[in-house]
Amino acid sequence: MVATDYESELTRFLLSLADDDFVIGHRLSDWVAQAPTFEEDNTLASMSQDELGHARMWYEVILDHDLPVPEALRPAVEGTTYDLDNLGLNRAPKARRNSILVEPKHVDVQRAELRSESLRGPDGEYKRPPAEAIKFEDLIAISAVYHDAERLLVETIRDGNDLLNGDLSARAEAILNEESFHREHVDLWLDRLTTTDEGQERLTTAFNEHLPNAADLFAFPDEIIDPLVSDGIIDRAPADLQDDWLDQVHERLLGRPIDINEEVLESLGEPPATNGRRGEHTAALDQLVGEIHSAEAGLVGDHPVTRYEV
Repeated sequence: MVATDYESELTRFLLSLADDDFVIGHRLSDWVAQAPTFEEDNTLASMSQDELGHARMWYEVILDHDLPVPEALRPAVEGTTYDLDNLGLNRAPKARRNSILVEPKHVDVQRAELRSESLRGPDGEYKRPPAEAIKFEDLIAISAVYHDAERLLVETIRDGNDLLNGDLSARAEAILNEESFHREHVDLWLDRLTTTDEGQERLTTAFNEHLPNAADLFAFPDEIIDPLVSDGIIDRAPADLQDDWLDQVHERLLGRPIDINEEVLESLGEPPATNGRRGEHTAALDQLVGEIHSAEAGLVGDHPVTRYEV
Protein backbone atom coordinates (compact mmCIF):
# COMPACT_ATOMS: atom_id res chain seq x y z
CA MET A 1 0.00 0.00 0.00
CA VAL A 2 1.21 3.52 -0.76
CA ALA A 3 2.51 5.40 2.28
CA THR A 4 0.37 8.45 1.65
CA ASP A 5 -3.13 9.73 2.26
CA TYR A 6 -3.70 10.10 -1.48
CA GLU A 7 -4.20 6.54 -2.70
CA SER A 8 -7.68 7.29 -4.08
CA GLU A 9 -6.46 10.34 -6.03
CA LEU A 10 -3.58 8.34 -7.49
CA THR A 11 -5.99 5.60 -8.52
CA ARG A 12 -8.28 8.05 -10.30
CA PHE A 13 -5.34 9.59 -12.16
CA LEU A 14 -3.97 6.20 -13.24
CA LEU A 15 -7.41 5.02 -14.33
CA SER A 16 -7.68 8.04 -16.63
CA LEU A 17 -4.40 7.14 -18.33
CA ALA A 18 -5.34 3.47 -18.51
CA ASP A 19 -8.76 4.25 -19.98
CA ASP A 20 -7.14 6.51 -22.61
CA ASP A 21 -4.94 3.63 -23.74
CA PHE A 22 -7.77 1.09 -23.51
CA VAL A 23 -10.01 3.12 -25.80
CA ILE A 24 -7.42 4.20 -28.37
CA GLY A 25 -6.10 0.63 -28.45
CA HIS A 26 -9.54 -0.60 -29.48
CA ARG A 27 -9.94 2.21 -32.01
CA LEU A 28 -6.62 1.31 -33.64
CA SER A 29 -7.76 -2.31 -33.86
CA ASP A 30 -10.84 -1.16 -35.81
CA TRP A 31 -8.51 -0.41 -38.72
CA VAL A 32 -6.74 -3.76 -38.91
CA ALA A 33 -7.37 -5.24 -42.39
CA GLN A 34 -8.96 -1.95 -43.51
CA ALA A 35 -5.99 0.42 -43.54
CA PRO A 36 -4.78 2.02 -46.80
CA THR A 37 -1.91 -0.47 -47.16
CA PHE A 38 -1.18 -4.03 -46.09
CA GLU A 39 1.90 -2.85 -44.21
CA GLU A 40 -0.25 -0.38 -42.29
CA ASP A 41 -2.61 -3.18 -41.28
CA ASN A 42 0.31 -4.86 -39.52
CA THR A 43 1.57 -1.63 -38.01
CA LEU A 44 -1.80 -0.69 -36.52
CA ALA A 45 -2.24 -4.19 -35.12
CA SER A 46 1.09 -3.82 -33.35
CA MET A 47 0.26 -0.33 -32.08
CA SER A 48 -3.12 -1.53 -30.83
CA GLN A 49 -1.38 -4.23 -28.83
CA ASP A 50 1.03 -1.63 -27.44
CA GLU A 51 -1.75 0.65 -26.25
CA LEU A 52 -3.77 -2.16 -24.69
CA GLY A 53 -0.57 -3.30 -23.03
CA HIS A 54 -0.06 0.19 -21.60
CA ALA A 55 -3.61 0.15 -20.27
CA ARG A 56 -2.88 -3.19 -18.63
CA MET A 57 0.25 -1.77 -16.99
CA TRP A 58 -1.72 0.99 -15.26
CA TYR A 59 -4.61 -1.28 -14.31
CA GLU A 60 -2.10 -3.72 -12.82
CA VAL A 61 -0.50 -1.02 -10.68
CA ILE A 62 -3.86 -0.40 -9.05
CA LEU A 63 -4.46 -4.09 -8.42
CA ASP A 64 -0.90 -5.12 -7.50
CA HIS A 65 -0.65 -2.41 -4.84
CA ASP A 66 -4.22 -2.74 -3.62
CA LEU A 67 -5.04 0.89 -4.38
CA PRO A 68 -8.64 1.77 -3.49
CA VAL A 69 -10.96 2.29 -6.46
CA PRO A 70 -13.79 4.77 -5.76
CA GLU A 71 -17.22 3.17 -5.91
CA ALA A 72 -18.29 5.22 -8.94
CA LEU A 73 -15.36 3.85 -10.97
CA ARG A 74 -15.68 0.20 -10.00
CA PRO A 75 -16.91 -2.63 -12.22
CA ALA A 76 -20.63 -3.10 -11.70
CA VAL A 77 -20.69 -6.85 -12.14
CA GLU A 78 -22.54 -9.00 -9.66
CA GLY A 79 -20.90 -12.11 -8.24
CA THR A 80 -17.43 -11.80 -9.83
CA THR A 81 -13.90 -11.44 -8.51
CA TYR A 82 -12.39 -7.96 -8.67
CA ASP A 83 -9.43 -8.56 -11.00
CA LEU A 84 -7.64 -7.21 -14.07
CA ASP A 85 -10.26 -8.28 -16.62
CA ASN A 86 -13.10 -6.85 -14.59
CA LEU A 87 -11.26 -3.56 -14.11
CA GLY A 88 -10.50 -3.27 -17.82
CA LEU A 89 -13.59 -4.82 -19.39
CA ASN A 90 -16.46 -4.69 -16.95
CA ARG A 91 -16.70 -0.97 -16.24
CA ALA A 92 -19.59 0.94 -17.75
CA PRO A 93 -18.94 4.04 -19.90
CA LYS A 94 -19.98 6.30 -17.01
CA ALA A 95 -17.18 4.76 -14.91
CA ARG A 96 -14.50 5.54 -17.52
CA ARG A 97 -12.26 8.60 -17.33
CA ASN A 98 -10.63 8.70 -20.77
CA SER A 99 -10.48 11.83 -22.89
CA ILE A 100 -13.25 12.11 -25.47
CA LEU A 101 -10.54 12.75 -28.10
CA VAL A 102 -9.94 9.00 -28.47
CA GLU A 103 -13.59 7.93 -28.61
CA PRO A 104 -14.66 8.44 -32.28
CA LYS A 105 -15.41 5.16 -34.00
CA HIS A 106 -14.12 3.91 -37.33
CA VAL A 107 -16.62 1.25 -38.40
CA ASP A 108 -19.27 -0.54 -36.38
CA VAL A 109 -18.00 -4.04 -37.07
CA GLN A 110 -21.28 -5.56 -35.92
CA ARG A 111 -22.97 -4.26 -39.07
CA ALA A 112 -22.37 -6.55 -42.03
CA GLU A 113 -23.08 -3.88 -44.63
CA LEU A 114 -20.22 -1.75 -43.26
CA ARG A 115 -17.93 -4.69 -42.69
CA SER A 116 -18.20 -5.57 -46.37
CA GLU A 117 -17.64 -1.99 -47.50
CA SER A 118 -14.23 -1.84 -49.17
CA LEU A 119 -11.89 1.03 -48.43
CA ARG A 120 -10.24 0.58 -51.79
CA GLY A 121 -11.83 1.22 -55.14
CA PRO A 122 -11.63 -1.09 -58.18
CA ASP A 123 -8.37 0.56 -59.20
CA GLY A 124 -6.82 -0.13 -55.79
CA GLU A 125 -6.90 3.50 -54.72
CA TYR A 126 -7.97 4.47 -51.22
CA LYS A 127 -11.50 5.85 -51.08
CA ARG A 128 -13.61 7.41 -48.34
CA PRO A 129 -15.30 4.93 -45.97
CA PRO A 130 -18.99 5.30 -45.03
CA ALA A 131 -20.02 8.72 -43.77
CA GLU A 132 -20.71 7.46 -40.23
CA ALA A 133 -17.10 6.26 -39.85
CA ILE A 134 -13.99 8.33 -39.21
CA LYS A 135 -11.51 8.37 -42.05
CA PHE A 136 -7.84 7.44 -41.99
CA GLU A 137 -6.74 11.06 -41.83
CA ASP A 138 -8.89 11.46 -38.72
CA LEU A 139 -7.02 8.58 -37.09
CA ILE A 140 -3.68 10.25 -37.89
CA ALA A 141 -4.83 13.63 -36.56
CA ILE A 142 -6.18 12.10 -33.35
CA SER A 143 -2.99 10.09 -32.90
CA ALA A 144 -0.78 13.12 -33.49
CA VAL A 145 -2.60 15.08 -30.80
CA TYR A 146 -2.94 12.21 -28.34
CA HIS A 147 0.59 10.78 -28.33
CA ASP A 148 2.19 14.14 -27.49
CA ALA A 149 -0.23 14.54 -24.57
CA GLU A 150 0.32 10.97 -23.38
CA ARG A 151 4.08 11.45 -23.33
CA LEU A 152 3.79 14.51 -21.07
CA LEU A 153 1.34 12.82 -18.69
CA VAL A 154 3.49 9.71 -18.39
CA GLU A 155 6.62 11.80 -17.86
CA THR A 156 5.05 13.62 -14.94
CA ILE A 157 4.53 10.21 -13.27
CA ARG A 158 8.07 9.05 -14.07
CA ASP A 159 9.57 12.25 -12.67
CA GLY A 160 7.47 12.30 -9.50
CA ASN A 161 8.18 10.76 -6.10
CA ASP A 162 7.67 7.07 -6.80
CA LEU A 163 6.00 5.75 -3.67
CA LEU A 164 5.55 2.24 -5.08
CA ASN A 165 9.16 1.06 -4.75
CA GLY A 166 10.03 2.08 -8.29
CA ASP A 167 7.07 0.37 -9.93
CA LEU A 168 5.44 3.57 -11.22
CA SER A 169 8.62 4.97 -12.74
CA ALA A 170 9.61 1.63 -14.28
CA ARG A 171 6.23 1.22 -15.99
CA ALA A 172 6.28 4.84 -17.13
CA GLU A 173 9.72 4.42 -18.68
CA ALA A 174 8.64 1.26 -20.52
CA ILE A 175 5.61 3.06 -21.95
CA LEU A 176 7.67 6.07 -23.02
CA ASN A 177 10.12 3.83 -24.90
CA GLU A 178 7.30 2.33 -26.99
CA GLU A 179 5.53 5.64 -27.52
CA SER A 180 8.54 7.07 -29.38
CA PHE A 181 7.72 4.65 -32.21
CA HIS A 182 4.09 5.77 -32.24
CA ARG A 183 5.07 9.42 -32.67
CA GLU A 184 7.46 8.47 -35.47
CA HIS A 185 4.61 6.62 -37.19
CA VAL A 186 2.44 9.76 -37.01
CA ASP A 187 5.17 11.94 -38.51
CA LEU A 188 5.70 9.54 -41.41
CA TRP A 189 1.99 9.62 -42.28
CA LEU A 190 1.77 13.40 -41.94
CA ASP A 191 4.62 13.70 -44.43
CA ARG A 192 3.05 11.16 -46.76
CA LEU A 193 -0.47 12.60 -46.72
CA THR A 194 0.65 16.20 -47.24
CA THR A 195 2.33 15.38 -50.55
CA THR A 196 -0.98 15.87 -52.37
CA ASP A 197 -3.56 18.65 -52.34
CA GLU A 198 -6.28 16.20 -51.36
CA GLY A 199 -4.21 14.89 -48.46
CA GLN A 200 -3.56 18.41 -47.22
CA GLU A 201 -7.25 19.24 -47.38
CA ARG A 202 -8.24 16.06 -45.56
CA LEU A 203 -5.70 16.56 -42.78
CA THR A 204 -6.67 20.20 -42.32
CA THR A 205 -10.32 19.17 -41.96
CA ALA A 206 -9.40 16.37 -39.57
CA PHE A 207 -7.28 18.50 -37.26
CA ASN A 208 -9.84 21.28 -37.12
CA GLU A 209 -12.60 18.78 -36.34
CA HIS A 210 -10.82 16.79 -33.63
CA LEU A 211 -8.56 19.31 -31.89
CA PRO A 212 -11.48 20.80 -29.89
CA ASN A 213 -12.08 17.33 -28.42
CA ALA A 214 -8.57 17.47 -26.97
CA ALA A 215 -9.57 20.22 -24.54
CA ASP A 216 -10.16 17.67 -21.76
CA LEU A 217 -6.80 15.88 -22.06
CA PHE A 218 -5.34 17.91 -19.21
CA ALA A 219 -8.61 18.97 -17.53
CA PHE A 220 -8.37 16.73 -14.46
CA PRO A 221 -10.44 17.77 -11.43
CA ASP A 222 -8.45 19.85 -8.95
CA GLU A 223 -9.46 17.57 -6.10
CA ILE A 224 -7.48 14.79 -7.79
CA ILE A 225 -4.44 16.73 -8.89
CA ASP A 226 -3.76 19.13 -6.00
CA PRO A 227 -2.94 16.40 -3.44
CA LEU A 228 -0.78 14.51 -5.96
CA VAL A 229 1.26 17.62 -6.73
CA SER A 230 1.51 18.65 -3.08
CA ASP A 231 2.85 15.22 -2.13
CA GLY A 232 5.15 15.12 -5.17
CA ILE A 233 3.57 11.94 -6.52
CA ILE A 234 3.45 13.62 -9.92
CA ASP A 235 6.09 16.11 -10.96
CA ARG A 236 3.82 18.70 -12.58
CA ALA A 237 0.10 19.33 -12.68
CA PRO A 238 -1.53 18.39 -16.00
CA ALA A 239 -2.86 21.95 -16.43
CA ASP A 240 0.77 23.15 -16.37
CA LEU A 241 1.61 20.72 -19.17
CA GLN A 242 -0.97 22.06 -21.60
CA ASP A 243 1.19 24.90 -22.94
CA ASP A 244 4.06 22.47 -23.56
CA TRP A 245 1.63 20.19 -25.38
CA LEU A 246 0.36 23.03 -27.58
CA ASP A 247 3.95 23.95 -28.43
CA GLN A 248 4.58 20.37 -29.50
CA VAL A 249 1.43 20.29 -31.62
CA HIS A 250 2.52 23.54 -33.31
CA GLU A 251 6.02 22.13 -33.85
CA ARG A 252 4.64 18.96 -35.43
CA LEU A 253 2.50 20.98 -37.84
CA LEU A 254 5.14 23.66 -38.48
CA GLY A 255 6.30 23.57 -42.08
CA ARG A 256 3.49 21.26 -43.10
CA PRO A 257 0.60 22.64 -45.19
CA ILE A 258 -2.03 22.15 -42.46
CA ASP A 259 -4.00 25.23 -41.53
CA ILE A 260 -5.53 25.20 -38.03
CA ASN A 261 -8.29 27.72 -37.41
CA GLU A 262 -7.51 30.33 -34.76
CA GLU A 263 -10.91 29.69 -33.19
CA VAL A 264 -9.96 26.04 -32.72
CA LEU A 265 -6.70 26.95 -31.01
CA GLU A 266 -8.44 29.45 -28.76
CA SER A 267 -11.01 26.84 -27.73
CA LEU A 268 -8.24 24.71 -26.26
CA GLY A 269 -7.67 27.34 -23.61
CA GLU A 270 -11.29 27.16 -22.45
CA PRO A 271 -12.87 24.59 -20.10
CA PRO A 272 -13.98 21.59 -22.19
CA ALA A 273 -17.66 21.43 -23.08
CA THR A 274 -17.53 17.67 -22.49
CA ASN A 275 -14.92 16.46 -20.01
CA GLY A 276 -14.07 12.77 -20.09
CA ARG A 277 -11.90 13.24 -16.99
CA ARG A 278 -15.14 13.84 -15.08
CA GLY A 279 -16.98 10.91 -16.63
CA GLU A 280 -18.68 12.86 -19.45
CA HIS A 281 -18.55 10.96 -22.73
CA THR A 282 -19.93 10.72 -26.24
CA ALA A 283 -22.21 8.08 -27.72
CA ALA A 284 -19.14 6.61 -29.42
CA LEU A 285 -17.88 5.28 -26.09
CA ASP A 286 -21.25 3.65 -25.44
CA GLN A 287 -20.91 1.97 -28.83
CA LEU A 288 -17.38 0.73 -28.09
CA VAL A 289 -18.18 -0.70 -24.66
CA GLY A 290 -21.47 -2.12 -25.93
CA GLU A 291 -19.62 -3.87 -28.75
CA ILE A 292 -17.15 -5.43 -26.30
CA HIS A 293 -20.06 -6.71 -24.25
CA SER A 294 -22.02 -8.09 -27.17
CA ALA A 295 -22.37 -11.85 -27.29
CA GLU A 296 -21.83 -11.57 -31.05
CA ALA A 297 -18.34 -10.20 -30.41
CA GLY A 298 -17.29 -13.61 -29.14
CA LEU A 299 -15.80 -12.26 -25.93
CA VAL A 300 -17.97 -14.10 -23.44
CA GLY A 301 -15.78 -16.36 -21.29
CA ASP A 302 -14.72 -16.63 -17.68
CA HIS A 303 -15.59 -12.99 -17.19
CA PRO A 304 -19.24 -12.08 -17.76
CA VAL A 305 -18.63 -9.22 -20.14
CA THR A 306 -22.28 -9.26 -21.15
CA ARG A 307 -23.23 -8.04 -17.66
CA TYR A 308 -20.98 -5.04 -17.03
CA GLU A 309 -23.82 -3.00 -15.50
CA VAL A 310 -26.40 -4.21 -13.01
